[in-house]
Amino acid sequence: MYSVWFFETKAGIRNSYYVNIEEEFTRSDSGIETSDLVLDVLVSPDRIYAFKDEDELELAHRAGVFSTAKVEQIRQVAQQAVKDVEHWEFPFNAGYEGFQPDPDWTVPTLPADANWEFEDVAGGD
Repeated sequence: MYSVWFFETKAGIRNSYYVNIEEEFTRSDSGIETSDLVLDVLVSPDRIYAFKDEDELELAHRAGVFSTAKVEQIRQVAQQAVKDVEHWEFPFNAGYEGFQPDPDWTVPTLPADANWEFEDVAGGD
């Protein structure tokens, strides 16, 4: 799975997409969980893309964080994202780049008992 983030200039102009390769979101007793899978895809407004952190993915693989099969799965998801960019498929064609949040919205605060937990996902070959 992947999510798409917009990046914008200080002037508020959206000038790039960031494709984050990640585990599917799941619900748990403590909220919603996912895990970043290291590899990302940067996409410019003219739809030129570049992979980011391929070296970190390789290091994670060699360190046993990801199995060979998992690395292949991560790369397949990244390739699917690239195909979606090339064909301008959802979510890239959804018009989100024009979205602006309601200026009356406030930034929510986390409950006092909220905590962040990070799992160490191992699974070498």
